[in-house]
Amino acid sequence: MVAAGIEKRMAFNRIIKAYANKLRQKRGNFRASESTLKSIVKIENTTNYEFPLLTTETNNGKAIRTEEIRLSTNDDFVVTEHGLYLYGYYEAERGNEATREYFALSYVPIELGQASQLSALFNGTMEVSINNDIILKGYDTNKFNRIPHEQFNDKLNSGEALTLQPTIDFTKLISIEPNLNLSGAKTNKIKITLPKVIQPFNYQRIYTQNDQIVIDSIMYVARGILIQNVASFQK
Repeated sequence: MVAAGIEKRMAFNRIIKAYANKLRQKRGNFRASESTLKSIVKIENTTNYEFPLLTTETNNGKAIRTEEIRLSTNDDFVVTEHGLYLYGYYEAERGNEATREYFALSYVPIELGQASQLSALFNGTMEVSINNDIILKGYDTNKFNRIPHEQFNDKLNSGEALTLQPTIDFTKLISIEPNLNLSGAKTNKIKITLPKVIQPFNYQRIYTQNDQIVIDSIMYVARGILIQNVASFQK
């Protein structure tokens, strides 16, 4: 853990130095810190999805969700790790009040039965382009598939034992993340193409008649270094 912490600090310092050199002749201050980007899109009748990243972009025609974290048009973001998740919620009705808890899945539990078709999310490809220049091409989404050696107890069919699933080790052949430098002043497009259409999943009456699990979205998360007040220099 110490080595990883040192490595992250060294990477952070290199990024700061690169921006300081680049902006030496420019006026204005910039700030850098570890941060996150988050974009969520609805599962629809298509095999192609695009994840909007900027604060000025709608969510494919819909309002930006409160859970999302977008990039300002005046900032840059250097990606150090990223991932794709199935996104949904558990809703329970207690009396006259309904509570909703959101969750993300990095794999498809076989306990969900018919929802196994959602695993196509992890059998697609990703493409990233910045100002129409393709930065990342043919990147398999199976790299984001993270199956635990032992899943949680079967909540949908109580009484069954722990379910085992194989861990696909070849997803970790290369320990490297893509070199993505996103800019709020540019057009950033993150797209995935799936081998087949997936459908939202809804399972009702888990514990009581009005409980339900709904998986209806896909979430893209990027973690890295946010550099504020610099993107305008890249126009």
